Amino acid sequence: MDLLTGISLPTVPLKRYISLPTGLGQHSVAFTRGPWAEVGRCSKHGEYLRTLSDESIDMILAECKDKAVVDTNAAINEAYGDLIAPEDRASEPWYQVTIYNPEGLPLSDALLIDKRLRIETKDIKTKALGFDEVTIDGRIYWLPYYYVFKHKLISSCTKCSPAPELLSSEFTIQVWHELWRTRMNEE
Repeated sequence: MDLLTGISLPTVPLKRYISLPTGLGQHSVAFTRGPWAEVGRCSKHGEYLRTLSDESIDMILAECKDKAVVDTNAAINEAYGDLIAPEDRASEPWYQVTIYNPEGLPLSDALLIDKRLRIETKDIKTKALGFDEVTIDGRIYWLPYYYVFKHKLISSCTKCSPAPELLSSEFTIQVWHELWRTRMNEE
């Protein structure tokens, strides 16, 4: 036993081996982007498997039960608004999704996050899409990161404690965007 406890083993490269099972409880569930979305990365603890609980699935299905599906291009164009010139907007439908948005936020708040890009030697701040895409029972859902964290829809690193701000009843979209900007500036 002493020898076994003294052995240091490398971490398992999860992306090589994992694909979320298509059956989860009574539902068929999958991350649409497969292993790239199923495996999370914690800066302190490394890779971990991201999962949806039965409660999360039920919450998503209940919220989106009566919502119409929308064309992804139309949703992206609405989210970016004036940031995309009309002549550059995609006009042909791509595929249909249902957006989890229980607070009815404007799509610019729900779907976009600040992102820093490095081009040559210059940092550029821009807006990027910020959501997870999951398929439940054959229907595709967009889960904005804000709700993923606020409603704990997808598991995070089990070794980390949630930030106090995430546990507060005062966790709003404004608080979320500020936390995200702070995180972006720390990287």
